[in-house]
Parts: sequence; C-alpha cells; structure tokens
Amino acid sequence: MIHHTVLFFGPLQDQIGVKRKVVELPENGTLITLLDKLGIDSSNVKVAVNGEIVPIATKLDVECEIALLPPVSGG
Repeated sequence: MIHHTVLFFGPLQDQIGVKRKVVELPENGTLITLLDKLGIDSSNVKVAVNGEIVPIATKLDVECEIALLPPVSGG
C-alpha cells in the first residue's frame, strides 16, 4: 500500500472536513480509485499530482501530493 497526501480546496474542504488527509491506496491505484474512496464526483474536480494537472486515469506508483481543485465560478 502507498500513502498519499491529499489537499482539499474550496467547497471540497467543507465536504471532507479537513484541509489535508493521508490516504492509503494499493500500488498502481489511480486517481479514480482515490476519488471513489473519498466519495468525490470525478466530473467535478481537476486533480494536480505533485503540482501538475493530470488526467484522473493517472496511476499513482509512488507517494504523491495530490491537490483536489473544485470548479471555479464567479462573476
């Protein structure tokens, strides 16, 4: 199992209840697996791994810092 640090921003912080959480996933787990485990709709977030926006099908082979970014709105 691999431990990943997940950072939550905006309304996701309120939904999860924390700013940062360590999540354990199996080796070669994907961001889709992570989002499912956290109960977050993958169509509603952008994901950055180690500072780089990546597709949600990305495999997580090593420990990573993962930022979950909700959609931005405003006017």
